[in-house]
Amino acid sequence: MEEAQDLCGRGRGEDDPHWLYWINPGEIMGQTGSCLLDLGRPDQAAQAFADARDAFSPDEIRTRAQFLSRAATAQIRAGDVDAGSATGHEVLGLVSGVRSARLDDNLDMMLAEARSYSSTAPARDLLERGQAVMGERAA
Repeated sequence: MEEAQDLCGRGRGEDDPHWLYWINPGEIMGQTGSCLLDLGRPDQAAQAFADARDAFSPDEIRTRAQFLSRAATAQIRAGDVDAGSATGHEVLGLVSGVRSARLDDNLDMMLAEARSYSSTAPARDLLERGQAVMGERAA
């Protein structure tokens, strides 16, 4: 991932494949966060997602929602339920009208993580809103 970040920092090359257009620093930071989360390193994942957060433009709603949902999962898994719940609410505010099976999977994972902390008010609030949003998405 570090090599990908370095190569991306050099800019586009004339020999780059046409499908590489979507790779940018935010995407690489977000993918790094996803890898760290999958490797069981939620603290480091949360930091990588925080680094990626501002790299996406506001019009990249689906991509922002994807990575923010993974960020919320990482924050909650790392034990920062307040931050994870706040990030989760931010995600839920973005997803109206965005259709994506992968995003739905990430939202399900985020809400499953919040269920582990359902005895706390932030997680309960996130779960209530999340269930409503997921119900609308399924309709």
